[in-house]
Amino acid sequence: ANAEKRYTDAIEQFNYVIKLAPDYSSGYSFRAESYVGLKQYDKAIDDIVKALDINGDTNTLGLMLQVADSASVPLVAKLKVQAAKAPNNAKWLYFLGRVYDQTNAYKEAIKYFKSYYEKDPDAAVAYSMSLCYGNMSDFSAALKSIDKAIAQDSTDYDYVMLKADFLYESGNPKEAIAESSKYIRHK
Repeated sequence: ANAEKRYTDAIEQFNYVIKLAPDYSSGYSFRAESYVGLKQYDKAIDDIVKALDINGDTNTLGLMLQVADSASVPLVAKLKVQAAKAPNNAKWLYFLGRVYDQTNAYKEAIKYFKSYYEKDPDAAVAYSMSLCYGNMSDFSAALKSIDKAIAQDSTDYDYVMLKADFLYESGNPKEAIAESSKYIRHK
């Protein structure tokens, strides 16, 4: 029904799925897709937040970012409520960072990514921070952040190549070449 854009029918089906399996995150995320199709963003956001609370699968993250483009204000408000309810659960800080990044509010994204990173130093979050700094052309801060990601996972091609890009953009092409060559030699 969802694929055929019969969103109302799909919602009825997903209501039944959720009734049978209330802890099945995909039931909420698929129903949220139907609500998005109907442009009922408040209902979609409620389902996205519920699905993220259950397990935050990649389908839900993608849907969250899609909704951020159309309804970022209510989405951010509901994510902030979740962050306040669960201050020891850093995932809500990460989700807020991703929404702000999606909407090009890089300073806000960095604020939330830093808060997350303080609680759970994660290479992917350091990488996300570095991208935000890079988008703001703050290559010094971008290099510091990407170095944190590389310190945690020096084998990730994306991290090493992003560092080379930042070195090049900051006016250090020789260092950029040397950085990318290190990765190639390790392969």
